[in-house]
Amino acid sequence: MKDLKQFILKKRDESKVTYLNHTGKEYEMVSVPLEQFVQQPADGILYDLNRLEEVVLTFIDDPKWVNDFAVALPIRALKHRVELLQFELLQANADVSPRSAAIRAFLPKHLKGE
Repeated sequence: MKDLKQFILKKRDESKVTYLNHTGKEYEMVSVPLEQFVQQPADGILYDLNRLEEVVLTFIDDPKWVNDFAVALPIRALKHRVELLQFELLQANADVSPRSAAIRAFLPKHLKGE
């Protein structure tokens, strides 16, 4: 177990997330760059970490199920917040792009709200 702990800590230091992937009949250890891992939807993250709510509820005899279940909520909220901020950034960039400025210059003042 100590070797496994050291392996996972080393991967963390390399900015990689390490988890067990169920491949049918067995599990395989997977290490993925954290930046790549978090690009997937919240359901993908929770699935890979075996923390989808419906899965965690099958471990109800283990007291740590409560925290395992709870982790899904902030992951979903954070993913939603990131998506919202990305959208707002795209909107802000579109509002200040040279093309947008050129279009606004040709709009009548009453359409621009002036």
